[in-house]
Amino acid sequence: MGEKKGFTGKLEYDFPTEKCTEVLIEDIGWLRVTCREFRSYNAPRRIIHWKDRQQVIEDYKGPVYLFMTNKIIENPIENGIQYVDGIRPESKPRPYENY
Repeated sequence: MGEKKGFTGKLEYDFPTEKCTEVLIEDIGWLRVTCREFRSYNAPRRIIHWKDRQQVIEDYKGPVYLFMTNKIIENPIENGIQYVDGIRPESKPRPYENY
């Protein structure tokens, strides 16, 4: 067996993960995303939940993390998911897969 590579820790979430998370995308509107993408998205974010049969929408003003890390970005540059070195990680084919 080989050693595990990359981030093997547990991601920190500064918000309740059981609630609906949405981000604002220009020209589209509000889009529901997973908690993993929500924590790394630099744009208006909101959390939606229900209380006493009423929908409650709360703007989220928490920190923005680098994608799949626990490192907080102090000054994000552009809107969207913040990737390490600005490069989106792509899955690599397995040795037996030919593309």
